[in-house]
Amino acid sequence: MMSKRRWMWLLALLVLAASSGLSWWLGARSQSPEQAAARAEPPPASWITAPVEERVLASTVVMRGDVRASSSVVVDVPSSVEGSGVVTRLPPSVGSEVAEGSLVVEVSGRPVFVLQGDVPAFRSLGPGMSGSDVRQLQLALTRLGFVPDLDGSFGRATAAAVKAFYVSAGYSETSLVPFGEVVFVPSFPARVQTAVEVLGRVGAGGSGEGDSGRSGGSALVTVAAGELTVSTAVRAGDEGLLRVGMAVELLDEVSGEIYPGVLGEIAAAPTVDASGQMSRAATVVPDAPLPGSLAGANVRVTVTTAASDGEVLVVPLAAVSASADGSTRVSVLADGEVDPVDVPVTTGVSADGFVAVEPVEAGGLQAGDRVVVGR
Repeated sequence: MMSKRRWMWLLALLVLAASSGLSWWLGARSQSPEQAAARAEPPPASWITAPVEERVLASTVVMRGDVRASSSVVVDVPSSVEGSGVVTRLPPSVGSEVAEGSLVVEVSGRPVFVLQGDVPAFRSLGPGMSGSDVRQLQLALTRLGFVPDLDGSFGRATAAAVKAFYVSAGYSETSLVPFGEVVFVPSFPARVQTAVEVLGRVGAGGSGEGDSGRSGGSALVTVAAGELTVSTAVRAGDEGLLRVGMAVELLDEVSGEIYPGVLGEIAAAPTVDASGQMSRAATVVPDAPLPGSLAGANVRVTVTTAASDGEVLVVPLAAVSASADGSTRVSVLADGEVDPVDVPVTTGVSADGFVAVEPVEAGGLQAGDRVVVGR
């Protein structure tokens, strides 16, 4: 066994080691008032810089636009059908072009055809009737190869042409055109903009209200005609930047296709839009007719309000300072230097937080130089 004296020596040694460690820790943690004050001082200020870039700078305004046909017709259940009707033949798919004389839908075995005419259908047409709607029916039948009279009166020749037209489409002959079995659009080509997608009773299940983008009620198909137009809205903060005739790019974000155009009319009076913001209704005129597949689409509208003439030197807006006399400058910090040097510049187009600059003295500023934006 270890003797009592050896135990005492060992204990003393342990106490001494612990005491020395504690003294070292306390000494390391303690500091003089001067040391504490020095540590509390902020670090020396340093310059915050950004590089000078060389690129094309353009100022743009981005909006949203709705693509619509210049006219459209909603197809409902024709008057020849009793009750709400049943969709017995589906219309062409949405986006499809339809020609004059095409069947656009069949309800309870009764057809609905589309013809060209400026007067909207508003009644049934039959023998003994006359009017501008009768004449446009006669003109349409003539274009389709049938031979009615063209006097605006529904006589024997017109009745025979109607019978032949129905038979050629696969329906029983009739000399009466019930209201709703013919719809008129001002021009062709025409396109199916919305349509039911399921056979069945109108207003029930897949062919009913609220399905396939329908507007509700008994509306079955929407046929759009004429060239596509684009409507947009100019926000209150942007109206001073935009003018009629400015170049516009329309971006279909689904296909990635870009269609050029120009800014058309801008409404004189502002209105409150759906988001509660003040804006002015505006139109975009495409350089070339838009494809029918864009009907009903929402596209991005980008207007270039100003652009640099090729690549120019650009710096962040925060890098430019103005003097009392109106002159502007940037401060360049060279590599290894402590203090920046002011370089007089003239400014140009600004966009996206950057501004185009040109040194007053040739060669005074180059791409890659670092300009002060803060400290």
